Amino acid sequence: RRALAVVPKDASLHAGLGQTLRWQGRNSAAYRELRLATDLVPSNREAEDELRALRLDLSPRGEPGVQFTSDSDENDIVTVRGDASWHPSPSLEVTADAYFRDARFGGAGTLTRSAAGVEAGVSTLLEPGWRVAGSIGVSGSDGSAGTTGRFAARLKSPQRHRIVGSLDLSTGPLDESAILIENGVTVDQLQISGVARPGPEWRFDAAASVARFDGSESNRRLAGSLAAGRRLSSAWNVGLFARAFGFEKQLNDGYFAPDLYWIAEATGTWSSGTGNWRFSLDAAPGIQQVGSGGETGATIRAGGRVAYSMGPGRELSLRTLYSTTGLNSFATGASNYRYLSVGLHLTWAVY
Repeated sequence: RRALAVVPKDASLHAGLGQTLRWQGRNSAAYRELRLATDLVPSNREAEDELRALRLDLSPRGEPGVQFTSDSDENDIVTVRGDASWHPSPSLEVTADAYFRDARFGGAGTLTRSAAGVEAGVSTLLEPGWRVAGSIGVSGSDGSAGTTGRFAARLKSPQRHRIVGSLDLSTGPLDESAILIENGVTVDQLQISGVARPGPEWRFDAAASVARFDGSESNRRLAGSLAAGRRLSSAWNVGLFARAFGFEKQLNDGYFAPDLYWIAEATGTWSSGTGNWRFSLDAAPGIQQVGSGGETGATIRAGGRVAYSMGPGRELSLRTLYSTTGLNSFATGASNYRYLSVGLHLTWAVY
């Protein structure tokens, strides 16, 4: 900006500023600078490339997907969902989401319940980089809750800083399993989180939240998490992760509600690709304790992703996750708990 104050009609300076602003997520300001650069010098290759990439980021897109989940507590769940986004202007994003969930409990389907919902949201960036977002929707089910409203709001500080914080508020149904749908459980949550990047290779995350679960009666949960990660190379990332939470009451409403739960994991991710194909593998061995008087036991979370690119912004991916942790448990968190999910997802940008 200081250079542009001296040479205000230098196309390469406008292009460089536009590129920096795009990397910071400030799309509206980036668009203005890149358009200025192409107006000054229509053949400026750098500005043309950045403007093309920005228009792809802002293009309408849809993301349909289907996910199958099964666990050792005899929960079998199929979720079909579709997400869509559109930018009426570079600084404004409009989203729409819909889902349908068929959930069974008890092996042969002793209990079968379904839930569905829709939600619409708006997100905007306020200079110099503050993100404000909100969404509202409704969900319905054949459980005791019937029709329930959904709401979420977020305030996020500028992401160009070394430390980025966000404040999230949400309310809505917890309809992840047949028992939860049957019991009509809802959740209200307030969360504060932060990300620190002291250098290009390091990342530190922290979060704290308070939530109220409403089913047979109200139940409060306090939770916190810490994570540290380091990028070793373009293919490898390693880190440490710890999370703990506790519920005021141990109820039988269908959600995992110990008076104390903690887990600590070592995480590792490998990613690579060839041609149009992309691959990634994740592994997180750890230890956990379920209940204030429970024993400490070993855990594992492992997953993978295979994706095929059909052009910029267009991708088909298959994702899997296997876990023995209480973090993925719907209700019991037993020491021999097993969880498996497989999902197929499509991302399709319109350009």
